[in-house]
Amino acid sequence: MKLGWIQNKQSKWIILASLMTLIGIPIVGSLIRTGSMPPDFYLLASHALQQPAFNLKVFCVLSVLFVLSFSVLLTPKWFGIQPSPFHLQPKPSTQGKFPKWFYPGCIIVVVAWFIMWGNYNVFGLLTHYMFVPLWAGFILMLDGFLYRRNQGQSFLASRPKQFLGISLLSIIGWYYFEYLNFFILKNWYYPNLYLIPSPLTYIWAAFTFACVWPGIFLIYNLLLTFPTLRNRYSCGKPLHLNPIWLWPIFIAGITLFLLSAIYPSLFFWLIWLGPILILSSTLAYLNSWTPLTALKQGNWSPILLMALSALICGFFWEFWNWPSEANNPNFWRYNLPFVHEFELFGMPILGFSGYLFFGIECWVIYIACAKLLGLNDDIQLVKPHGNTTL
Repeated sequence: MKLGWIQNKQSKWIILASLMTLIGIPIVGSLIRTGSMPPDFYLLASHALQQPAFNLKVFCVLSVLFVLSFSVLLTPKWFGIQPSPFHLQPKPSTQGKFPKWFYPGCIIVVVAWFIMWGNYNVFGLLTHYMFVPLWAGFILMLDGFLYRRNQGQSFLASRPKQFLGISLLSIIGWYYFEYLNFFILKNWYYPNLYLIPSPLTYIWAAFTFACVWPGIFLIYNLLLTFPTLRNRYSCGKPLHLNPIWLWPIFIAGITLFLLSAIYPSLFFWLIWLGPILILSSTLAYLNSWTPLTALKQGNWSPILLMALSALICGFFWEFWNWPSEANNPNFWRYNLPFVHEFELFGMPILGFSGYLFFGIECWVIYIACAKLLGLNDDIQLVKPHGNTTL
């Protein structure tokens, strides 16, 4: 018993050190680049910095990565990923009733959406506070859909304490990404922060950020309720990595992360990849499950469905944000170097590929934080019926 306690304590110290590494590496990169912290370093970026203009050569190179990223989702067979020969279903579903919170969620979404986009003078300052209700209502809807498709099992119905923990950690997690944003010279910024006086601005932003991880994790579980999607990515080539490779992967993560801070104009996109390698190798060293663990059995479903979940969530974020500039203090704009062209909802089209890695990154960070705090790190409520391990 005592040995197990010591090992658990050591594991937490290792995870804590790894998380602190994620904070320290950008600082080291910035010191290497300029000898100082990034300009205008603050909680949230309120204005843009000058970025390099659109460059066709850089755009074409990154477009190759963009196409490859989406090709794995669209044509997995090209990458040796086949549908499972087993019929992997969630537990038999009777398509039950929606829970009582589903319908209020629908009403909240419609009302908040109407007020936020409408710019109606009659609602006055109320228009400044609609983005959070919009997202909260959307989460109630998603949880209600999951409840109906998963035999009454959902976060609000089955794991309310874990759901609260996910929301609180989501605030910390997104503020961490705001921290990283300064090291890549403000790839996004919030020009309307003045609509809500400080410090209420940052408190209200925290409520917005609390919706990020719950939205992604709910969509992930919803996708798992569709057998076709579960089967689609579940039978690829197994990746058996010798434990000796964990250190090179860890170092590679640090290197990529450093590059994003030292050369932010060229490698800004690596902030969505470096932390995944750092934390995944750390958790693997501790024999903890991560989304990459399933690759040992050739099962690509966890990482690809989580990537798809973040992309779907990101689509709604960008769609609802785009026309809300007039009265939304949470409204954001992008300012990407070299590739800022061909926008969809204000997001440069290549930027959407970042969501694919963002979802996996959020998941890995959540697992690390949950283990550190002694919380439930399993976000999967939809359990499989079949011969597989997700």
